[in-house]
Amino acid sequence: MISVGYGENGSVMRWSGVFWALGLTVAALLSVGILPSTALSEDLDAILRKGNELRRVGRDREALAEFQRAARIANTARVNAQIALAEQALGLWVEAETHMAKAGIRRGLGHPRRG
Repeated sequence: MISVGYGENGSVMRWSGVFWALGLTVAALLSVGILPSTALSEDLDAILRKGNELRRVGRDREALAEFQRAARIANTARVNAQIALAEQALGLWVEAETHMAKAGIRRGLGHPRRG
């Protein structure tokens, strides 16, 4: 069923066409990753939880792989911070610093000056 309304100038607007176009736009944006999907964010959270659990039991290389998988879904500051922590645990200092910068963490934060 097509609902019909009248615009300011008396023209007929077909709202079903407007909603169809809006739905198509949202679907296209979801498919290219511009808008977050609830399913993707739930998957992302599950992956990050798994990676953190792996880190807790000392399986840092496997955790890093999980965090890298999360980055393929959403390359966010949160994900980059987790990657950096796993890289630090593995002694991958240059890579860790790169991911810390992507996460917005400045060098030296949290490390008191010793002198």
